[in-house]
Amino acid sequence: MVAQALQPHGRTDVRLVTEIRGEGSKLFTEEISGEVVYSGPAGTGKTRTLLEAVHRRCQRDRLRVLMIRKTEESLKSSMLVTYREQVLYGFDGKRAALDGVTYFGGNKLLPAHFVYEQTGSVIVTAGLDNVEKVKSSEWDIVLANEATELSLNDWEMITGRTDRPSLFDRPPSLVIGDCNPDAPTHWIKQRAEEGRLTLWTSTHVDNPAMWDRVAQRWTVAGERYLAILDGLTGVRYQRLRHGKWVAAEGQVYESWDDGAHLVDRSKADIRPEWDRVWVLDWGYVNPLVWGCWAIEPDGGAILEHELYRTRTLVADAAHEIMRFWGGRPKPVGVVADHDAEDRATFERETKLTTIAAKKDIQTGIQAVERRLKGEGQGPRLRIVRDALIHHPDPELRAAGKPVCTAQEIPTYVWDERQSATVARRERPVKVDDHGMDMTRYLTMYLDNPPPGLDPTFDYARAFSEGGI
Repeated sequence: MVAQALQPHGRTDVRLVTEIRGEGSKLFTEEISGEVVYSGPAGTGKTRTLLEAVHRRCQRDRLRVLMIRKTEESLKSSMLVTYREQVLYGFDGKRAALDGVTYFGGNKLLPAHFVYEQTGSVIVTAGLDNVEKVKSSEWDIVLANEATELSLNDWEMITGRTDRPSLFDRPPSLVIGDCNPDAPTHWIKQRAEEGRLTLWTSTHVDNPAMWDRVAQRWTVAGERYLAILDGLTGVRYQRLRHGKWVAAEGQVYESWDDGAHLVDRSKADIRPEWDRVWVLDWGYVNPLVWGCWAIEPDGGAILEHELYRTRTLVADAAHEIMRFWGGRPKPVGVVADHDAEDRATFERETKLTTIAAKKDIQTGIQAVERRLKGEGQGPRLRIVRDALIHHPDPELRAAGKPVCTAQEIPTYVWDERQSATVARRERPVKVDDHGMDMTRYLTMYLDNPPPGLDPTFDYARAFSEGGI
């Protein structure tokens, strides 16, 4: 169908046509309101469809729109990129002349936003980690990117900012999100089953870039992308290739709970004086992973910062880490996988001594699980949302693989295959486990400190004061 035909500012020589398929096309033909989540496999065009629909409405009506994701940084590298580069025409960073849309980058008082000159519509962008500037505002449309990242409290908070009583006649509000499927116990799926939310489903044939409807075959780009998705395994294959809401069978860390173990940086209350432990798992074709763990005074650990990237030389990673870390106190320990050459390179470039990781898999997994459970004290191991110190690895993202340690955990499963040497549920499947190895090394280090290391001594402060 034709989604839009633009003739702004009296021009008649330009016509843009966008083809919209699937359930998302209802946004162009019906007056949709309430709560909607558009779910489906990777690469089906969900985000682009929602953005095109909101863009068209903003050109037609005077609306206040909130574009949001769990964190502001992740919004900048995902939905906001699609809007600026694919929806707006000829956007130069400040203005899209053909669309009549201008951009303001925000300041201490006002959030970043786009303004539609002809209608006065405004699209405000924000992350839920920095939402104070928009929290008290009212919205006609809320557009939530990667809605599965949001908690139910997040969702109810943003729905509470719509359909407020007004003296003016306004259309019913719409809160709409996009996502890849998650576990069937996720609040989105449950809310849909309760009838409080409408769940739309997309497929790969909905994306014109993947499926040629005239020729009735996959495009070259479509075949290439499906081949990548067909190479996935387990729960990621079921979710990203076929769009199924399924849980991982045999998940190693059954105690993992996004709500308890993933924390916003603003709420983690990490103190600069706490000790830091750095942990490394080497890689090149597979990701090289560096984790900076903040150690709480009572022994809990929080993954504060992370490098998780393929095709990165150890020397380059060392330089990037040291530039990022700046003049802050040195870590009290640097734990690394055993490769002697990589350890020597990292030590040479950073002037830090590494400690060989304890690699017993069963003992390490049990140690991680104990920390996740907390044994009545609350979680003793947590991860800061958006711990990455760089943009997500595009190669990993394109392949549908985890781009950080937190994304590995739900799909880290036991190898259920019988063998002569390995019993079932003795070893995990050795796929997409690089952050898991790094996390295991950390817990083994904390639970079994090296000889001579006093866990009660404030090494970080001693380093900063020149005492070591």
